[in-house]
Amino acid sequence: MKLMPKLSKNALSIEVQKKLEDYLVQSLRLLNESGLRLFLKDLLTPMEQKMLAKRVMAALLLQRGHAPQAICSLLKMSKDTVNSISNEIQKSGVGFKLIHKKFLANNQSVDLKLKSDTAPSSLSKFINVLNLPRKGSRKDMARWRRALYEL
Repeated sequence: MKLMPKLSKNALSIEVQKKLEDYLVQSLRLLNESGLRLFLKDLLTPMEQKMLAKRVMAALLLQRGHAPQAICSLLKMSKDTVNSISNEIQKSGVGFKLIHKKFLANNQSVDLKLKSDTAPSSLSKFINVLNLPRKGSRKDMARWRRALYEL
């Protein structure tokens, strides 16, 4: 099991820190999807991978208009973390917004409301579960239960 990394107390110069960040970005750009998965597996602990995946999904869902409370409940995240992501998106959130835009451009078939005539992807099934039913709507409740059991 990997140990959680700790930042050294010895500070790097801003110049060196910038160079390291540049090398990281350049390294990531060189990889295809399978290579990136292997690299992230080597680079991050399983807990860090889950944490980052949850944060990216929370940002996507916030930008799609989902309630922070629902995101906290379903992704098992703290209110502080979701609020921090929400604040960053509202403040500027250029990176989150870029990922959202790219995600939508590359996944046109992912839709929050599943159509009965199309075969949904696993991500759209997950998102449909996050799209909680309206109070008192039997049809919405049935849709939500179906999506939950299809996961």
